[in-house]
Amino acid sequence: MPTRNPTASLPRAAEAEQPAPRGVYAELIQLARSSASQHAFYGRALRCVARICASPYAVLHVALGSEVLQDECHFGPGDPALWKARVQRHLTEGLSERRVRATLLGARGAELRMCLVSTPLFSPEGASIGALAMIFPVDETDARPRVAFVESLAAMISYAAGHLGAPAGPPPATTAPDESIGRAAGFSTMEELAFNITNALRARLKCDQAALSLAQRQRVRILSISGLDDVRHNSPGAARIRSAMEECLDHGAFIAWSSPASIGADSMAGAHRLHRAWSEAAGGASVVSIPLFAGPRIAAILSLRRAPDRPFRADEIERIQKSVSPYAPALLLLRRATRGVLAHACESTKAALAALLQPGKAGRKVAIAVAVALAAWVAFGTLPYRITAPCVLAPAKARHVSVPFDGILASARVVAGERVRAGDVLCELDRRELELQQAEIQAQLAVAEHERLRAMAERSPVDAALAESNERLLRTRLQIVESRIERSRIRSPIDGIVVAGDLRQRVGGALRMGEPCFEVAPLSDWRVEVELPQYAAADVLIGQPGAYVDQARPEQPRALRIARVAPKSEAREGRSVFIAEAEVSLESDWLRPGMEGVARIEAGPRPVWWLAAHRVIDYLRANFWL
Repeated sequence: MPTRNPTASLPRAAEAEQPAPRGVYAELIQLARSSASQHAFYGRALRCVARICASPYAVLHVALGSEVLQDECHFGPGDPALWKARVQRHLTEGLSERRVRATLLGARGAELRMCLVSTPLFSPEGASIGALAMIFPVDETDARPRVAFVESLAAMISYAAGHLGAPAGPPPATTAPDESIGRAAGFSTMEELAFNITNALRARLKCDQAALSLAQRQRVRILSISGLDDVRHNSPGAARIRSAMEECLDHGAFIAWSSPASIGADSMAGAHRLHRAWSEAAGGASVVSIPLFAGPRIAAILSLRRAPDRPFRADEIERIQKSVSPYAPALLLLRRATRGVLAHACESTKAALAALLQPGKAGRKVAIAVAVALAAWVAFGTLPYRITAPCVLAPAKARHVSVPFDGILASARVVAGERVRAGDVLCELDRRELELQQAEIQAQLAVAEHERLRAMAERSPVDAALAESNERLLRTRLQIVESRIERSRIRSPIDGIVVAGDLRQRVGGALRMGEPCFEVAPLSDWRVEVELPQYAAADVLIGQPGAYVDQARPEQPRALRIARVAPKSEAREGRSVFIAEAEVSLESDWLRPGMEGVARIEAGPRPVWWLAAHRVIDYLRANFWL
């Protein structure tokens, strides 16, 4: 399969100083062999990696027993303070999460970007002891292989720390599987890398078959079997290899099996049933499964098969395990890089939960628990839906007082806002002419009475009847005039307050019959006119409860109940509103018609998310046809 050098896309500024891939790992081994202490090795390794990656700033944090090593370096003419805070923060996050973290930085439209990476470091025994973080320039197309290359360098640093102070000289050929580890970052999928590894190991270790699988929880997934372009997972041969790999995963250490005729003194054969079944199915071949660790956990399983007369020995298995272990981080990184959106979301959630469940960080746990509870409440909880709208106080049963007949206004006793009782005079019309008519009719009535008496004395029944009829007519006219005189004093029909009417400026002027002059409202019967906006008009129904506060006394809320909702809108102060009339019980001396306030209507429970977003959703639907 085609491979490419992972360092071929490094910036040109670093190409002149960069050794070949194999030389990079060999140089780290040589640094470990020539270092007198772990502090010296890790410091030199940090500078070697930063130089290879052309990093303007790199930092390393390692816990060595009771001591902590914190070292930093930079290359190039730039000011390292530009990146220091960001890289240090990335290092801190990497120490807490214990996994590879990468962030791509860059301006819009720029071809060259900066990649910020933190990767964990492990002891030769596999325990997490620290992390390495750096920033380096990348092209957008080679960011992923460059991150994998840095991760492999960190894995090699962890591996090389086990050779501290060993005799100088070139490393044995078995410490690394040739250039394969250097090319690991150049593959785009796990299957491509696994295919390269298994075929290279089959050739160099002279095996009949090599298989590599990825360990996930307590199961394995075979990535490649040497000599096969496509692995058929349901085939009997693949099923036997997978069963043996899972047996090794459960065991937590390598498992070797050879036929009884070929067992030597130092053979690692054991009573492992699945490996024995694999060996018997292959004609008694020697088989071995080797776990590959990425930090404290098993990341992959390597299984090898060769002739029965060549059993796997313990020292050989240990050399193979050490040489192939650097592949494990690359496999995990490729798996993360090629996973789908759903898998990425699931694994990110699991990682966040794992980090949350670690000891300590009580404040963060409480904050996240509160946030989760709040999110659940927003998604599934309900709250009362309260519609708030301006309102106006108005009398429920106002009485209108009008002019009883044409006349001249003589006086105005009250104005709007004054309290009155039933029968109080509101205004008076000029009755002088009526009084003259009254005197005239009274005189005529006296004359008619004398004529009736004279006719009766003269015993003239006809004249007496005429005089009596004339007398009744005059009495009727007198009653009409007296009634007008009485009605010229316009009185209040009820106890209450004068809502409208001020005739002081019209004294002496003529008033037409039926012309309204006053409006009187009772003090104990009020209604509230709520000006509903259009979006809330459909949510307000008759009988819904609510509360009302007046701007003059906002500290005194009063209960109300919707009695009527107008079927059409009205224009008030430039707004189109629907008027809802509400019944309210008010008995206060300071209340006046026309007072403004605020009404809050209970429209029933609604989901919390709907209450927070329905106005925005309605706006988008109305304006963008969503």
